[in-house]
Amino acid sequence: MHVNTVELENNTKVYIVENTLDQYFLELAHNICNTYYSDRSQWYNPEWTNLRFIHGKASQQFQELDDCFKSGQVHENMENSLGKKLQFGEAQLWCDLPGYGPLAPHVESSGELQGQLYLTSAKDHQYINYGTTIHNLDKKVLFTLPYRDNLSWIFED
Repeated sequence: MHVNTVELENNTKVYIVENTLDQYFLELAHNICNTYYSDRSQWYNPEWTNLRFIHGKASQQFQELDDCFKSGQVHENMENSLGKKLQFGEAQLWCDLPGYGPLAPHVESSGELQGQLYLTSAKDHQYINYGTTIHNLDKKVLFTLPYRDNLSWIFED
């Protein structure tokens, strides 16, 4: 796990985490994602779009991955890297289909740490121009974090 930090003009910190998951948990996450193609019974659409599917969390594999974030390896590595005690909230696994996005500039302010981990099987970096775009207060683009496998970001309010 490699953590880079960017501080925005409103004092929000953005942690950019490379190699968030070790190989075992990365393969586990990919296996869960691949069930979208073989057995959609664990996946459902949110009410507001048919271009995103959300995993229902009922599988043993998801519970193992969830535990990794709640108290296991990722949790411990994040606490050590950020230098603070963390309390895990909720994990969701999304499958965004072609045509989803891009989203308009918006603020995700929960008053808590929040983040996203990208998983993709694309080896040719075909999604390098898509991802999470960070804007300044004037809604001008500062940079984009690409959809790159095992890359995550965390916002700290």
